[in-house]
Amino acid sequence: MSAHHGRNRRTLLTGAAAAAAAGAGWAASPAMAGDADAELLRLAAELRAAEEAWRAAARRTDDPDDADAEDDAEAASETVEGLLQRMAATPACGPSGIAAKAGRLTYSLSDTGTIMYAEMPLAASLAADLARLMPQAVAPVAAASRPDPDAALEEMADAMVAGRTESMRLMEPYFDVVGFEYPPETQARLHALTDEYHTLRKRLAAMPAAGPAGHRAKARAAMLWLEPGGPEDAPEPDCDEHLVWSLCRDLLA
Repeated sequence: MSAHHGRNRRTLLTGAAAAAAAGAGWAASPAMAGDADAELLRLAAELRAAEEAWRAAARRTDDPDDADAEDDAEAASETVEGLLQRMAATPACGPSGIAAKAGRLTYSLSDTGTIMYAEMPLAASLAADLARLMPQAVAPVAAASRPDPDAALEEMADAMVAGRTESMRLMEPYFDVVGFEYPPETQARLHALTDEYHTLRKRLAAMPAAGPAGHRAKARAAMLWLEPGGPEDAPEPDCDEHLVWSLCRDLLA
């Protein structure tokens, strides 16, 4: 994520926290706010527990004798993503709901300085809640910044390319070795990069491009599959993938 986008998100979340603390000017009735915001608080608590389960399973993947560790870590990761999606799909109706969403996002920002791709829909949901319930909290941010709608696609494509580069670097010492096993830390990192690649690919495909920059970002990501080893691995002219490769090549020209 660029520093520009990081500042924008921090500004938005600072406004969200202040609005939640003030608790004034909300447009929802107390009964409506209670139902929706109670659900968001419950989901936030479930999310914290699910992440602890994921961390515990991820630590177990370092043990080569733990045959269930990778499956458990993947299942826990899917649970975390599912809870984030449910929070994003639940509109906040009052300060408690805003606080539940803002608290989750500020936790990620304080921990890593950025938010995960899985949290982007939650950030968009929070912005929509603030615009609906307390527009004065987001008006300064909206006036100060008009982000490129394709920026998220470019960031995802960059992350996919960087992940592929790191994977190749980790595997290169073993290209000419027969009958080997990766060291446990290398194996764990390769699994993590593969999972991240699959997640990014799914999100990139689900997000429409708004212009040429977004189209090129998707083309760069597709080339990782179409040319896994570089131009010499381009699809043969008599296969269907060759037409897709040709389109991506034209977009990137």
